[in-house]
Amino acid sequence: MVSSLSPDRTIIHEPVSENSTGSALQNYSFRKKLWFWGPAFGWLIAIAIFSTEEASAANTGSILLHILRFLHLKLSFHTFTLLHGLIRKSAHFCVYALLSGLFFRAWRGPFRFGWRWTWMLLALAVCLVTSSSDEIHQLFTPGRTGAATDVLLDMSGAFFMQLMIIAAVFGKQRTPMQKLRN
Repeated sequence: MVSSLSPDRTIIHEPVSENSTGSALQNYSFRKKLWFWGPAFGWLIAIAIFSTEEASAANTGSILLHILRFLHLKLSFHTFTLLHGLIRKSAHFCVYALLSGLFFRAWRGPFRFGWRWTWMLLALAVCLVTSSSDEIHQLFTPGRTGAATDVLLDMSGAFFMQLMIIAAVFGKQRTPMQKLRN
């Protein structure tokens, strides 16, 4: 309720509408948080789905086999196994690189530019905890195997993304010599 004085000096009580500035700021803040944190948590959910029995090597191998048949490609068993393994391990690298980038973006929040150690370390910590718990979960999932080497591969993807972020942020800054030339 908002109180105000009428021209004849009586107090008027009016209900506050939902579009008042206070709720608008709260909604704006929530939307902004959702904008930064939503993709990161969404990707965590995707990783949890990838950790189920449906994403086991047997199932992804049959999908790859159907794709190869559709494309009329014939591979030897050895080549197929090598290709399948390469795709699966590349997925580990890429999935955790993306997770690292999304959590860096989330921790950075509305700061559009810049880089801080804390943002990087927090993103890497999330990746390490997620990767480790994912591999432990896979030890107890039928058709899946958990491996410490997968954690190393996941973290190499996460570190790679952080290096790319550092290169992007600091690559945009001009050196003192470049400033003198212009």
